[in-house]
This record gives sequence, C-alpha cells and structure tokens, in this order.
Amino acid sequence: MKTINKSFIYSVLSIAFLLMATSCATVPEEKAPILRENPYTSHGKPLILAVYHPYPDFRTNVQSAIRPLPGYDGWVDSRMERDMQRMRGVGIGGVLLSIKPEDLADNVRFSRIRRFYELASVQQPVFKVALMMGGNNELSIENVSQFIYRKGLADIPSAYKLNGKTVLVFDKLIRLVHNDKKEEKDQAFDKAFCFRQIGKNWPNLPDGKNIDRPVPPDGFVWVRTADNHESPDSIGKQIINLQDSWILPRGNGRNFANRLRHALNDKASIICIQSWNDFSDGSFMEPNTLDRNLMMTVLQKELGILAK
Repeated sequence: MKTINKSFIYSVLSIAFLLMATSCATVPEEKAPILRENPYTSHGKPLILAVYHPYPDFRTNVQSAIRPLPGYDGWVDSRMERDMQRMRGVGIGGVLLSIKPEDLADNVRFSRIRRFYELASVQQPVFKVALMMGGNNELSIENVSQFIYRKGLADIPSAYKLNGKTVLVFDKLIRLVHNDKKEEKDQAFDKAFCFRQIGKNWPNLPDGKNIDRPVPPDGFVWVRTADNHESPDSIGKQIINLQDSWILPRGNGRNFANRLRHALNDKASIICIQSWNDFSDGSFMEPNTLDRNLMMTVLQKELGILAK
C-alpha cells in the first residue's frame, strides 16, 4: 500500500473543518420585537440607503464562487438601471457610491460615475447618490470638493444633500486635511458640501478637525446584512487567509431583520445598509448564487410596517 502524504491528509481535514465552520458558524441573534405599528406616524419616513460598489470584487468563497444573479461584466447603462430599479423596488432610495480617489482621476471610470448620476436623476422620484471615498490616503478637503464641484456633481439633481449641502463620505482610514495655502475665494467650494466619515453612526468627524460646523445628529444608522465571524481555531484562521475567503453567517436573514427593526423602532432618519453588493466582504443583499433574493425579501417585508 502506498504511503499517503501527511500534508495531503492535513489539507483535506483542514478544508473539511472549514466547510463545517462555514455551514455551522453562528452569532447571537440580535432579537428585536416585531413592530406592530408604524413608528414614524408623526415623523415622516426614513431614507434607506445602501453602500453600492460599481466594480465589485468577486472572490472565491469556500462554498462556491458566489456571484450575482444574473451575472454581469462591467458597469454599463443596463446594469445601472437594473440595479436602481431593484433597489427602488424594495424601498432603497439612494446609495453611497463606493469609489477611490483614483476612480475620479480615470477618465473612463469618471464618465461612468457621471453617467450613474445622470440615470439616477431621471428616476421618479429621483434616486439619491452620495460619493463614498475609500482608501487610506491623505486628502485635501478643498481639492476634493473643488473637483466634484467643477465636474458638475454637486448640483446634479441626484446628488444627495443634507441641510442643503451636498454630502461627501470618506472611509475612516482617510485623513482629511485643509489646504491652508488656498486663497480664501477657493474655500467657497467646500462650503457647498457637508463631510461625513464612516463610523458606527453618523456623523463621525475627523480627529482634531471641525471641518463642518456642528450640526444636530443626522439620525444615521448602519445596518449590516451579515456578520464578520472569526473561526475559534487558529488552523481555521490560517486556512481562511490562504483561501482568501470569509465566513459570514447570514442566518437566513434573521439578524438583518432584527437590526432593521431596531433602527425603525429608534426612528432613525437615515438607514444605510452595508451593502448592496460587497461580495469581497460578504455583507451583500444583491440577488446571488448563495441565497438568491433572500435579503431583498427581508428588507421589503420589514419596511412593510411603514405602509401602515
């Protein structure tokens, strides 16, 4: 009998362990009471936003290559329109469009960004769009706001505004700075904007810089569709890293539903879902090969309370 390679056995057992962890991993359910009445009876309705990636990263999961349904390649007009129609159909009224500074510098990608704004502007009602810049760069507030202003994205109908000012959102790793060498007349560009950074809730202003005059809390709440989960075993963690995969319990939508109920019960003014299509992170609700349109169904059902 041939000797079986021990490393091969180890690899098989490790992968089997990981598959079991993926199927069994759970997190405590964040139970919330089922809402019987519309909490917003005298407060209007919340704006539902979703983080939206124009060029999502489809990584291979240990279970399968999870892909959107139907699949797509690129960010063409038909996909933009389809995504907006799908989101609108389940109560999402706008997006935080996740980009990086280099996307603005790339002529082709910027033309696609502008096209998305244009298509969102002709939706009825208008579909709201706010740029959300990722990365860990140091960015000048004046330079970014001037670029957006001069490119016509500040006053386009679909540009999402708070208190009459166009919203620009930044990753928590980005360090926002003032360009003190700019002349005073150039400072007028950033006066047309309000700046927010990603945090537990919103606003979360950059350390040491009051870049926007103090405003009342926006009533902004993040709601994730799935949970980051680490394997309790170091071997599992190593395999996860090697496989470039994630284990995110989706719980058949139960935790997502409970978080939505918490946000609605607290009368949140802005509820932002993380995310529509972040496949690399695993917290996505776009119809897909893993659980089809489950998360869309959950959202639509929970928002049904607002019709009462």
